[in-house]
Amino acid sequence: MVWQAFLDLMGTRQVGMGVVGPITFTEIAAYNDLTLAGLGPWEVATIRKMDLAVMRKATPSKSTDAISTKDTKGVGDLLRTLKAKKEAQHG
Repeated sequence: MVWQAFLDLMGTRQVGMGVVGPITFTEIAAYNDLTLAGLGPWEVATIRKMDLAVMRKATPSKSTDAISTKDTKGVGDLLRTLKAKKEAQHG
């Protein structure tokens, strides 16, 4: 569900002057309302973290901590880490 929502929301980015904008909370909320996706705080946070990883990759920098969306192992590791944190917080 989170991965599909992320992929659907990728098309909502503002693009201009060679700059790609982030997926906004407004777009996530609208998507959630229109699709009845049932995204909760954890899912929204996960989408935002995935978006940050993509943004880091799309923005040239010296940072090496970005995860490519083509890196399925890296994305999987990210999702497993976030899931473990969620489970630890909610017992």
